[in-house]
Amino acid sequence: MRNYIRGSFKRQLLFYFILVAILPLLICSFFMIQLFKMKIEMDHQAEIAMRLNRVEDALGGFFDKLDVISRELNRNELVVQTLYEKNEENRNKTYNALYASTSELRRVAQFELYSIGGICKYSTSTKTLNTKLSTYCGILKAAADQPDTLVISGENEYTSSSKDILLRSARTITDNAGNCIGYIVVGIRSADFESLLEDAYSPQDSIVILDKQWHTIYSTEPAKEKPIGSVLREQLMKGRDLTDLSKECKFYISPIGYTGLSVVLQRDEIFTTDISKTMYSVSAIMTLLSLMLCIGVSVKISNNLVKPIHTITEAMHEVEEGYLDTRIETERIDEFGGLAVKFNTMAGKLRDNVERQVKQQQELNNSNIAMMQAQLNPHFIYNTLDTIKWVAKAHNISEISTLVASLAKILRTSISSKQLITLKEELTLAQCYVDIQRIRFGGKFKYTVEIKDESENYLVPKLVIQPLIENAIIHGLADREDGSIYINVSEENEKLIISISDDGCGMSKEMLERLNSRDRNKTGENIGFINVDTIIRLRYGDTFGVSASAIEKGGTKVTVVLPVISGEVAEYAEGIGS
Repeated sequence: MRNYIRGSFKRQLLFYFILVAILPLLICSFFMIQLFKMKIEMDHQAEIAMRLNRVEDALGGFFDKLDVISRELNRNELVVQTLYEKNEENRNKTYNALYASTSELRRVAQFELYSIGGICKYSTSTKTLNTKLSTYCGILKAAADQPDTLVISGENEYTSSSKDILLRSARTITDNAGNCIGYIVVGIRSADFESLLEDAYSPQDSIVILDKQWHTIYSTEPAKEKPIGSVLREQLMKGRDLTDLSKECKFYISPIGYTGLSVVLQRDEIFTTDISKTMYSVSAIMTLLSLMLCIGVSVKISNNLVKPIHTITEAMHEVEEGYLDTRIETERIDEFGGLAVKFNTMAGKLRDNVERQVKQQQELNNSNIAMMQAQLNPHFIYNTLDTIKWVAKAHNISEISTLVASLAKILRTSISSKQLITLKEELTLAQCYVDIQRIRFGGKFKYTVEIKDESENYLVPKLVIQPLIENAIIHGLADREDGSIYINVSEENEKLIISISDDGCGMSKEMLERLNSRDRNKTGENIGFINVDTIIRLRYGDTFGVSASAIEKGGTKVTVVLPVISGEVAEYAEGIGS
């Protein structure tokens, strides 16, 4: 698949257009859905927290008032005296005190005073008078075990006349010595309990009230349809998350202050499986429509881009085949139009260059023929010198033999097609020239060469040292009875440095400046210096070349700077010189 796409520019454009268009859409759709769900969940959680707070505030406020009322009755001397002395004379006063203290909550709860023996003596409801509760278990036992605490229980200990009681709370009544002399019991009916929770939760919510043992005390109608209390208790007892109960709804639990009760709110799941499928289906349909639109646009754009490329490719193929008159006709004014114009210009210049190269090749062929003809004369001279050398040896004339042999070696190198020779070979040619000049001038000057063995195999342009030695002899030592020429070869920073020094008459400052300026019109007779410098610079660049300087004790020093080219890269070097 990858190779299939990479095999065509059009397919690449189409693929990347679709990728650039669809991938961001998919990513944005995914994140938008997640953000939407997150926002709805956050709002949902905030609403749930508000509903739970309302339930907590309603029940918590109610039990706080119960706690205050029960404390007031516990401190009421008339109530204490009546229960302690078991005096019936103050019955009406006791009722008045009971009704006065409970006036705020009597519409939602019934208040009762029990004796130490568990008999109801006073009640705001006539149904429970003279009924008895056990002091060994139940609500009275719990109150006795926790004095000065309002105890809340959902257990129904009443007779059939009080089956509508949903839950009750109790507190002990004590004398001045702290001894229990009776009980305050508050009963809450189911209908009254529902009125407490009015407007605390929405109709779509289900409310379950659990006691300390996680038994269900109260539940709304939707929750009554299922045994939700027992299920919640089982889940809580096992330490499991309430969210594992159902995939279609969630449960939220919150304690109600100090009462030991807990409220559980059941709310339907916002994003059910069906809703999530619908959201992702809509996203998939939008993505598919976008994909179809993107493919259409991508095909149009890719065709618009690829067609001129094909045109240019075909034209280049024709040029490659040799049809240099090929031109691209276009009316486009965009980049492709400009590319077509550039191609036409290039093709025209290419045709002109080919024609010029053909003409130059013809001229070169003519020059080679002339050069080959011109080589006949140097070869004839070389052969003649060789004959003279053997004649001189036959007659035992060593000077003539040396002159002829040295001149022949120099001549052979000069007519050779090789542009680069080893430094050793170059110094040999220099020695041949020095031998000739010694015979000419009677051997009155010394010639010394200092070179390391590893430097002898470096490649240098031929005949770069001989012209400089010639200048040193002619301009420095010609008018002296003796003298010396010293050649030193060294390396520095990948550069080959050859210095030719003489102790001759030296040069003036003006002459040195003219030489180093490399102005052919100012150098006079030092044409060899300029020629060597020109050859080096044309071959290797302006970093290299020849320079001249004066020696303090008299004389001149000429320095040649060349690149270090090992004999191992001779083939490369020959390529440079060709």
